[in-house]
Amino acid sequence: MIRRSTWILLLVFAILAGFAFFFQRYQSNKADNSATQTPTSTPQMAFNLNGAQVNEITISDSSGNSLDLVRDETSAQWTIPDVPKDQVDASKIGNASTQLFGAEVQETITHTLPLDSISLAPPAFSITMTLSNGTELSTEVGAQTPIGSGYYVRVNSGQVIIVGKTALDEIIKFLSEPPLLPTPTPVVAPTGTIVPAGSGNQATPTP
Repeated sequence: MIRRSTWILLLVFAILAGFAFFFQRYQSNKADNSATQTPTSTPQMAFNLNGAQVNEITISDSSGNSLDLVRDETSAQWTIPDVPKDQVDASKIGNASTQLFGAEVQETITHTLPLDSISLAPPAFSITMTLSNGTELSTEVGAQTPIGSGYYVRVNSGQVIIVGKTALDEIIKFLSEPPLLPTPTPVVAPTGTIVPAGSGNQATPTP
């Protein structure tokens, strides 16, 4: 006759064996799921350009205001036509253009939207980029999204997309605030005549 303690030991052993079996199976399934997990999708870029690919940027609005930004072929610095180079804030243009070139698509609009309802017919702003190979990339910028996080945009009259507000704000702002360096405050020269001491010229007293 098997003792009671022996039955208890056999029961504990069976429980441990079952636990080990199911634990190994769980680990195996976990490894399989990790191996077949869908990788994180790469963000979609609106332009995917860099500064070396773009020679000129023209910004305009629906009121007819426009501004040209041109990259100097010799220095590769951004300039504004008819404005002395030492008055142009090339660094500010460079930072704004970098954000523009790397703008990400937040959403692609798959349903039909009346273009006039989102300020794309006509567009509120237009940004034309002339590439080094002569190709022009035309971007129409419409209204901001209802939550204000982006703009409705069309590139080369393509599908409507939403592009992050920050990526476009700085370049659009140049229409109202041109990227110019601060003008030094002029030093006002004294207008009175200073008579050196001991010159013998005495001031005539007022009667």
